[in-house]
Amino acid sequence: MKKEKKYTDEWMTIREIKFYTKLSESTIRRYIQRGNLKVSNQTGRILVKRSKVDEWLNG
Repeated sequence: MKKEKKYTDEWMTIREIKFYTKLSESTIRRYIQRGNLKVSNQTGRILVKRSKVDEWLNG
């Protein structure tokens, strides 16, 4: 029996966010820079949880 992934907690790169939201990379980076979209860059890459992207999109 396979375990189901919990997609709401999946980490996403900026590229994945771009395809998920249909927004441009520069728009996403602008919102990150302004602090509207919280990120983790502990791994050296900018990563965002899918649940945070959904919260950001839904206001």
